Amino acid sequence: HVSPQFCTEWYGFNVQRAPMDKPLVRKAIAAAIDKQTLIDIVIKGGESPAPTFTRPPIFGAVAPEEGVGIPFNPKQAKTWLAEAGYPDGKDFPKVELIYNTSEVRKDVANAVKTILKHYLNIVIEVRALDFDRYMASLVPPNSPQLFRAGWCTDYPDANNWLYERFHPKSGDNWIGWNNSEFAEVVEKAQRSVDPTERKQLYRRAEQILTEEEAAMVPLYYSNAQFLVKPWVNGWFN
Repeated sequence: HVSPQFCTEWYGFNVQRAPMDKPLVRKAIAAAIDKQTLIDIVIKGGESPAPTFTRPPIFGAVAPEEGVGIPFNPKQAKTWLAEAGYPDGKDFPKVELIYNTSEVRKDVANAVKTILKHYLNIVIEVRALDFDRYMASLVPPNSPQLFRAGWCTDYPDANNWLYERFHPKSGDNWIGWNNSEFAEVVEKAQRSVDPTERKQLYRRAEQILTEEEAAMVPLYYSNAQFLVKPWVNGWFN
């Protein structure tokens, strides 16, 4: 039995540290990561690639078919990296990717390292930390340039994902990001009582976060997996 877990696995950038302070670098990395291959070859759990952060069908989430986010496009990734000043990865500085210790996260991190070397010719150093050290490291401006993170919803509304995670002053904001339009949009969505307006505002927020600024990279939407005996009736996750 497989059902949505209402969680998103993602990679965050510390946008205050070079070279991740350049939006074109972040967009290049986002476009170079082949999420479907990660799922098929590394994770193997039937997860769904995540173009945006808020996991559908949570209220305010953007349906994948709407085309928001940065799709896998290695040619565009190389172009963006060159425009950022690193043609074919030349002179790209040392970058570290950290994750909290887990075999699956280790495999994903090493796969991303291989993917970025293959498509962009950049070298990422991968390092595991125990959970306490990992959490202590996620404090801007000194958090690592690239880090693994995940989020599972507390309640089914995009406010819990966008405002509470990435608002520059009121959210966790591990990425050290401060975008005034994003802040204004999620604040307005929080105050609005019009569902249609709120959905439009959250769509705009996702565009800014995952596409225009590429302040983070949504990787995949997680699933919950169970074995259920065929004679068990009325069971649900």
